Amino acid sequence: MSSALRIARVARPLVANSQVARFSIAPRMMAAGDAGAPRSGGSASSDAFTKREEASENLYVKRHEQEKLEALRQKVKQGEAQLAKDKADLDKVEKKHSTLDAPSWTSNQQVNEHTLVDMPLLEPPMPPLETIFKSLSGTWKLHRSLTSALPGFPSGTFNGTATFKPYSDSTFDGSSLLYHETGELVTELGYKLLANRKYIYRFSPDDEKIAMWFVKEPAPDGSEEVDYLFHELEFSFLDQRWIAKGDHLCEKDMYWAFHDFRLDDNMKRWGLRYKVKGPQKDYLSDSAYERIA
Repeated sequence: MSSALRIARVARPLVANSQVARFSIAPRMMAAGDAGAPRSGGSASSDAFTKREEASENLYVKRHEQEKLEALRQKVKQGEAQLAKDKADLDKVEKKHSTLDAPSWTSNQQVNEHTLVDMPLLEPPMPPLETIFKSLSGTWKLHRSLTSALPGFPSGTFNGTATFKPYSDSTFDGSSLLYHETGELVTELGYKLLANRKYIYRFSPDDEKIAMWFVKEPAPDGSEEVDYLFHELEFSFLDQRWIAKGDHLCEKDMYWAFHDFRLDDNMKRWGLRYKVKGPQKDYLSDSAYERIA
């Protein structure tokens, strides 16, 4: 027997008895809720779940929008409350304005010895506006007392001079005077401050009005320019003198002005009072002018 035949016989049982490994693949079963598992109930259940999610999201968005709307309502209420408060404050200021009195000066009285009198507006007789306006021209000795109710605004006395000089006003058809005061303010605590101020007085014969205007800052001498209206003077005749009042709202601070013009002595003296009231200022200013030239 050949060697090849022997090898074949020996090898045959090995082939017959050998085992072949077999592999089987079975689908993995997923429980409800597992990642990647289909929702129980099939596609119908999936649609229902999606609708619930959308409803929940819509409810969240709606609640968020309602919260924003409520916040806006609160802001509107706060704004309305602040507006009502500001209106009430303005009404109080206007009521005080309507009851303010005018100062009275005599030739031998000090500024702080004035008396208060009522100021009814009288139509007749007509005020001699041109005479009063021309009488302002010249140089005046100025004494002023300041009485402040607020600690941040000093009380004290001011002494100096004031001049009224003709002013060339190309934007105005009437007559204009440049007012310029200079002097020293001594506070009640003893501090000394140099101060100056400028205004422009305008007289319109056609409109029969005298008005005070602010001067643009800075205002170097000889280069003054008219800025905006301070107030117009409304005249009434009382106790042989002409009283002129005006008012001006500066932001939230109200200014009331009272001029006291006496023509019986060619207006050698005249007076001016300012009553200022507001959240930032609360003071009384009394000024006495005595002619120098």
